Amino acid sequence: MNRMDQNKIMEFGFLPENNSYETEGFQITPLENFHDKLNKLKAEGLIHDGWFYPQCEEPRRGHKSPVKLPKIPLRSFSLDPTHKIEFKNGTAENEKKEFLINVFGFTKELKLIR
Repeated sequence: MNRMDQNKIMEFGFLPENNSYETEGFQITPLENFHDKLNKLKAEGLIHDGWFYPQCEEPRRGHKSPVKLPKIPLRSFSLDPTHKIEFKNGTAENEKKEFLINVFGFTKELKLIR
C-alpha cells in the first residue's frame, strides 16, 4: 500500500458482520480475510452468543508451587481488525477516521478501535 492509500484507509474492528456501508465520502468494507478471522475465534471458543471472550493465561506467581493453578482470562485483550474505512475523495486525518469509526461502533453497540 503506498503512502497516499495509507492516508485514505484505516483498518479497525472487531465487527462480526460481513456487511459493507457506503456514503458519498467514505465506505466501510470487510477485510479480505474476514471469514478466516471470525472462524478462528469461533473455533477457539472465544465467541459465544454475541459475546467476545479473552484468551486465558497462567496466573503469575512469585514463587514456585507444586500446585497447578487454574488459568485466568487476560485482563486486557484486543481482537484483530475485520473491516476498513476508506475515503473516496482525497485523504482524511487519523482523528476524523477514528471519530467516524467510534460513531459507527456506537450504532452497533460496540467499541471499535483501529
